[in-house]
Amino acid sequence: MGKQFTSTYQPKKHTGPRMATILNKLLSAKWEIKDKQIKNLLKSLKLKETLEVSVVLRRLLNACEGDDTAIERIFDRVDGKVPQKLEGEGFIPETKIFIQNIIHKAGVDGHQREVNPSYSESQNKPN
Repeated sequence: MGKQFTSTYQPKKHTGPRMATILNKLLSAKWEIKDKQIKNLLKSLKLKETLEVSVVLRRLLNACEGDDTAIERIFDRVDGKVPQKLEGEGFIPETKIFIQNIIHKAGVDGHQREVNPSYSESQNKPN
């Protein structure tokens, strides 16, 4: 394991391109597509031959073939992820209600959420 960072020992400044920059360039670059199904779809839909388009079409084809993970990820992308219940140790009911109301007010995924009608912001403001 390497040396631990402290107030006097800090990492050197990153000078190269970030991973997201590299990925975006690769995804938008012209790409030779070898998969015949994808090539046919590209032609019929008049789409550019890029890695990004190829990846999306592959995910769709996988979903059409019954791949549950592909189906789930497509729906998550299109409809937004299904909110997870806030349960378990560490979540007292007031905290859960407060978080639900924040999410509801923010309209994070555009879905209406059931909110406890007895909630009042004054109950959960920091002292």
